[in-house]
Amino acid sequence: MSLIRNLLILACTEVESQWRGVLAANGVASIRLTTKDYVKLCPAMRLGEYAATFPSYPWLEPVKPFAGWGATGNPTQELAWYDAYNAVKHDRETEFGRATLEHVFAAVAACAIMMAAQFGLSDGLGTHSEVRAFIDIQSPPAWPFSEVYIFPYGEGRPEWHAVPYPF
Repeated sequence: MSLIRNLLILACTEVESQWRGVLAANGVASIRLTTKDYVKLCPAMRLGEYAATFPSYPWLEPVKPFAGWGATGNPTQELAWYDAYNAVKHDRETEFGRATLEHVFAAVAACAIMMAAQFGLSDGLGTHSEVRAFIDIQSPPAWPFSEVYIFPYGEGRPEWHAVPYPF
């Protein structure tokens, strides 16, 4: 059981690191970021639309670790897997039972989804990587062309400019 707890903590700290990295890359600097900061990534990256499956476990339903995130104003509690991680991290003795395999699968799916959301399915997870053999991203958002970044061909074109997302 402590292996499952350790996997949950490891996967969730990786997700936190990715959240911090995305915010830092977009100019959000803070010494102490919380889920009240991280939840702002959900609409910007459309995280709630992603689902993940585990090909080695075809009987498992697709996992949508970010579904409903930001809906109630309690961003930590809205992610059951992340809430369990926080509980186990801060009070191992009484909250140990919340470290479940279901939460580990959700946290691992959240890691893969963050990679795919940042870098794309082929660059984030690799086209033929070991990660893709273990986890498959389903239903990535269909981005409208007005929200897609493309390489600006040619220089000095005034119609090509960065549009910052309002956090």
